[in-house]
Amino acid sequence: MSYLRRFLMGLVMVFLALLALHHTDTASAEAATSDAGTGLASANEASDGVPAGEEQRTTTAPPSKWVHYNSQGTLVYKALDAQGDKIMDFSTAGYEQGAKPIPSVPVEAKVSPSGADDTANIQEAIATVSALPVNAKTGLRGAVLLEPGSYTVSNSLTITASGVVLLGSGSGVSPSNSTVITMSPAATPYPLVILGTSSNAPTYIGSSTVITDAYLPAGTLTVHVASTAGLSVGTTVIIHRPVTAAWESFMGMTPADLGTTCSGSPCNWITVGSDALRTDRTIIAIHGKQIVLDAPMSDSIDSTYCGVDGATLQAYTFSGRISQVGVENLRAIAPVPPNNLVPPTPTYQLVVTYSVINAWIRNLAAQDTLQSVNIGDYSKQLTVRNVAIKHTVTQTDDAQFEEFFIAGGTQVLIDTVSDVADDTFFFATSSATQGPNVLRNGKFEGNSSIEPHQRWATGLLIENTKVTAIPHSTQGNVNLWDRGDYGTGQGWAIGWGVVWNSSANDFLIQQPPGSENWCIGCVGTQVTKAAPGGSTVLPQGAIDSPGVYVSPSSLYEAQLMQRVAAASKAVSARGSERVSERKRSE
Repeated sequence: MSYLRRFLMGLVMVFLALLALHHTDTASAEAATSDAGTGLASANEASDGVPAGEEQRTTTAPPSKWVHYNSQGTLVYKALDAQGDKIMDFSTAGYEQGAKPIPSVPVEAKVSPSGADDTANIQEAIATVSALPVNAKTGLRGAVLLEPGSYTVSNSLTITASGVVLLGSGSGVSPSNSTVITMSPAATPYPLVILGTSSNAPTYIGSSTVITDAYLPAGTLTVHVASTAGLSVGTTVIIHRPVTAAWESFMGMTPADLGTTCSGSPCNWITVGSDALRTDRTIIAIHGKQIVLDAPMSDSIDSTYCGVDGATLQAYTFSGRISQVGVENLRAIAPVPPNNLVPPTPTYQLVVTYSVINAWIRNLAAQDTLQSVNIGDYSKQLTVRNVAIKHTVTQTDDAQFEEFFIAGGTQVLIDTVSDVADDTFFFATSSATQGPNVLRNGKFEGNSSIEPHQRWATGLLIENTKVTAIPHSTQGNVNLWDRGDYGTGQGWAIGWGVVWNSSANDFLIQQPPGSENWCIGCVGTQVTKAAPGGSTVLPQGAIDSPGVYVSPSSLYEAQLMQRVAAASKAVSARGSERVSERKRSE
């Protein structure tokens, strides 16, 4: 079976599941029992894996002018400009691009609390399961089940083989029916769980080919190349967007623009000549010199500023990237931290990922972890769902950690998460983080904000998320903006970002040069300001329906429904064509 056919068939399976669950998912999710003390929905809720039924076609909420249903029930998009830039399709974020539910993994090893340090016992069980053969159909080896009880660890629990899952017995507060892990103090703080290996990187194959489009709009699925030699359907590719002096000047991000020094160091946004802006995709079709990608480009590429023949596409392999791995159903208690930690000081973290694909983190609770969920380099198609973080100590330094942090991943779905914290970014992206990435159904409380952190992340959707500030707080905001001379010149932190049907104290939504950020159905005060270190108030992004939620209530779910429906029709049409061909040949 071809790669494209497998891909479409997977989407069809989700489409059928969505139809069957149309009337039951929402009710099941609402009725789900919360884990004691976590604020999390039950691990057994019916909506895990596929979204609730998309009911917004009949809602009384007004439509957005940027994305709305037409009379045929199809999403239509308003173009930003004549070049075709528009709000992108975010629905390929998450495990298997939303084409499959997160699996229930068979248990192959069990561990019970020892009453002492359990690190070695748990790691040995992980090694045992890692040595099992991979199921050719599912890509799984099996799960390590941590029986209910109180555990102690003194170092990270690490999964470095595909198909292995660390499975607790629940994330509640009671060890009688949950897995509660206490992290022992160490000279150097550590993550509780690490998925993948930080030293892995892709291996490029052959030579790169030049992208010949004079302009690629944000959200496009197609690129034209000078040569398709060595490329085929199913080939994994990386598209490099060059960082040129012309583009840096156009963005107003030269050292002269940012200032002589930034925090005592020379100002530098993104180094000219850097290959940091990489988009990781798979080819699903080739038509002559046109390449069709499996997920949209999250940034535009303009040859005026990136140079003619400047952008390239190159095939790669990635033997060190692991897949079908996850951690779920447990509670972590970290050592109480001091109140004056400053990044990048090591902290006790909940989960860190490196070089994983089709992975998941779900149904977890943690106390006093900092930078708790860190999605690291080369992580792709990953779902974080039902994770709650609480703190007993308030951080006081102006330099803030990022609680849910996409540091180097793409197609990441962070869904139904919460954090109660002060002076910590509830959610952030790092430099050059390429989307589409999604934060949805977030509930955050404290003197903190949601804020992409630095140096040109692109393609972020924030939807159905609530940020509640403490009384007299100056934060509790959602900021998509130019961070100017903060740090060593963090500058424009985000482009092509969308905030959809969310509430906060303030929304600071700015328009980068040659790009856009949207705030649609945002309930809160819209503010404008200059970049730090600057004096000119920057242009505001696209604001639509301020103070009033719009239809559809979930952009992500609406896009996913439309994508899988289109895939179902395509598979049905191909089947009909084959039947007709057989009849003609008889």
